[in-house]
Amino acid sequence: MQDYERDSILEQYEIVPNSTRKIRGAILCNTDKGVLLLREVGVSEKRIPALVGLYEYFANCNYRTVDMPMKNCEGRYVTKGLDGNSYMLRRMPPGRE
Repeated sequence: MQDYERDSILEQYEIVPNSTRKIRGAILCNTDKGVLLLREVGVSEKRIPALVGLYEYFANCNYRTVDMPMKNCEGRYVTKGLDGNSYMLRRMPPGRE
């Protein structure tokens, strides 16, 4: 992903990125809302609501290490890039890998 593609995707979220860096096929973003991970989505958009429901279930059961997806300005979890690929921005839990 090129810098201009990454910037165009991040502009679609209500965040202010302070810095970004590439890690293992994703982009780690330090923002005003904490550490976020931008990654290409490998599942169909039809499965996204089921995945989000599962993440919310775990979060409601007090699992603190769930990497919850964030909605973009349009209220969607998946954002289309200039390259036509789908991307998802997730909150990263604190701690180490």
